[in-house]
Amino acid sequence: MADSTVLADLLRVAQGDPSSGALWGTESEDLDATLVAWPEGQGVAGHTNDEVDVLMVVLEGSASVTVGEVAHSLAPGGFLLIPKGTERRVEGTSGRLVYLNVHKRRKKMAPSSLDAFRQRTTPGS
Repeated sequence: MADSTVLADLLRVAQGDPSSGALWGTESEDLDATLVAWPEGQGVAGHTNDEVDVLMVVLEGSASVTVGEVAHSLAPGGFLLIPKGTERRVEGTSGRLVYLNVHKRRKKMAPSSLDAFRQRTTPGS
């Protein structure tokens, strides 16, 4: 079996890419991981993910993440486990928000999960 180990310096990736939205991603047979960044005041509009729980880990900046009716404040090093089936919204509240989303791999569809995430989170779309 081939080695499928992935090693990444996520802070270096984020520092080297000043854009917004999905910056980097990887997937294994079981997991997806996506590195995301937003300028202060921007983020992901409210939506519901019915397929998988998502672990969100903040690496830089601060965020307000609303899950259902409850707003959570996250700073670097903070994480939030977001249950599937709940509406969520993410907004950067201080500095550039950089975070990692990790979840069980979804059923494979036409675009990769990173491409699909980019389509949902591209600023202005």
